[in-house]
Amino acid sequence: MFEYRPNDGKMRDFYLKVYWYEKVSKEFESGVDEITKQENEIVAEDEERKEKIIRRHEVLNKANACEEMVVYINRIIWRFIKYRPDDFKLLDIRHNVMKNLILDDCDHLIKFILFGNDDDGKKANKLHIPRNIFWKKKKYVDDDTESEKITNIMELAIYHCKGKLICIILLENIDS
Repeated sequence: MFEYRPNDGKMRDFYLKVYWYEKVSKEFESGVDEITKQENEIVAEDEERKEKIIRRHEVLNKANACEEMVVYINRIIWRFIKYRPDDFKLLDIRHNVMKNLILDDCDHLIKFILFGNDDDGKKANKLHIPRNIFWKKKKYVDDDTESEKITNIMELAIYHCKGKLICIILLENIDS
């Protein structure tokens, strides 16, 4: 019993003993913890899905942008060849443009360079002059061809484009 004495008199009060069972509280807390963990896992999975979707869209957008860029570059080269054929001949000799076109699988551009535009009906100018050797600027180094000594464009086309039409097109150009 608790007694309290104010100035004017005595006052009696009671006290209450409270027992808290830790076993019950731990079970309750563990249940709450499990629920919050499950909710957090669900939220994390949703965020991962959204991130994957966003990443996939970004990859697709980048791939489309790269394809568009390749198309624009092909168009620029096409127009340069069409409107400045003499400059292209010099560029081809000095910088081995045909080698890069073969390595990049630009079959349409190679066919246009070798045979001209079929729509015109005119005889095509010889824009590419077959050579036995590359211009001696830098050595052609590629991991696949280190053992093979590639000295000209025909060897490069045969080695790089096995079984493709481009080898036949280059052979036709050399024969004519």
